[in-house]
Amino acid sequence: MQGHRSRIEDVLERAGIIASIRSPEADCARAGHDQLAQLWALLWAETERRQLVLDAMYQAQQYYFDTAEVEAWLSEQELHMMNEEKGKDEPSTLQLLKKHLVLEQTIEDYAETIGLLSQQCRQLLEMGHPDCEQISKRQSQIDRLYVSLKDLVEERKSRLEQQYWLYQLNREVDELEQWIAQREVVASSPELGQDFEHVTV
Repeated sequence: MQGHRSRIEDVLERAGIIASIRSPEADCARAGHDQLAQLWALLWAETERRQLVLDAMYQAQQYYFDTAEVEAWLSEQELHMMNEEKGKDEPSTLQLLKKHLVLEQTIEDYAETIGLLSQQCRQLLEMGHPDCEQISKRQSQIDRLYVSLKDLVEERKSRLEQQYWLYQLNREVDELEQWIAQREVVASSPELGQDFEHVTV
């Protein structure tokens, strides 16, 4: 279109000059000029309309591609959250909890990506894209997956924290039992001590 534009404009200009002459031959040129101008305007308008449709289709395909990537990432993270791995002791549980907190932050940061995807969806809906219904369903599905993943993150975090607190409590109970056992030995000793300092120990 752009390549032929200057040629069409040149022909229209020359036909316009010929059409301005008052003669029977010029009537034919005038009719040709008017018809060519009308066809050119129609072709140009149709090309612009087609370009808009192609742009909308491209944006929709880009949206579908982006949603597929987001969906794959969310599914992968969901598998991580369903992992039932538990620490065997306090340090290993603490290590798992630290890893989980890093992953939780990564998932929290992913909200920005979900927001951009939602913005793409809104733009397509505002354009009146022919696939509006499908696009809207797809966005709802992504939003539900993200909310579900965040719920799984909280559940796993809660389980790991409870396990860590349990190991901490067990360690503190063991330390307390040892301290009590040591004090029982001293308390049950028949020795009364030799002086004041010895008695207070």
